[in-house]
Amino acid sequence: NLARGEATRDHPINTAAIPAIIQLSRLDNPVTQMRCAAALCKLAVNVNNVPLMISEGVVPAFIEMLKTENPDIVRHCCSALGCLAHEGSSCVMIAEGAGSAIIDGATKGDVTTQQACCAVLSIISSQEQCRRQLVNMGALPALIALSDMNHTTTRLRCAVAFANLSAESTVQGLMVDAGVVSAVAKLSAPSPSYDVPIQWDSVINGDDDEE
Repeated sequence: NLARGEATRDHPINTAAIPAIIQLSRLDNPVTQMRCAAALCKLAVNVNNVPLMISEGVVPAFIEMLKTENPDIVRHCCSALGCLAHEGSSCVMIAEGAGSAIIDGATKGDVTTQQACCAVLSIISSQEQCRRQLVNMGALPALIALSDMNHTTTRLRCAVAFANLSAESTVQGLMVDAGVVSAVAKLSAPSPSYDVPIQWDSVINGDDDEE
């Protein structure tokens, strides 16, 4: 309940709270795990909490909770990891420990989970050291499928991920073979099946806040 309050979101959390929530998340109880994931997700929104959360081991805790494959838990975990991934070292940890689970959620989860997973993939792709790893894990087919979703933010995140990944010379050929060129062309073309076509100038110039 404390995580819901405006005061908690506006001010750093007490240092004892995060380890306590992490400990509770290890209980073999889906309801408790979901509440812990939701609480940590709300706390991660406050950038002042992020350094403490990372130092207390919240990323490994999220990685463990992702293994439950519970859609609600996965959604909360991915939303939180999206906040934490903006910090470079945690981004690498997320890619190494949770990349496969995030890609799996982007492929098999419900729509909300897919959108949350797409956000994390887009952010992780901004880290040079994570790009090849994401491709090796199978991110390209997942992103191509997500780029066909009739949801502007998700499609823009896919465009950002494609732009980021294409900066890695060692994966450019793999991207072509996977069909990314066709996906990019489809993202760019006006179509009645999409709400808004992607404006690539904004992607290249970094106007999207997910990169």
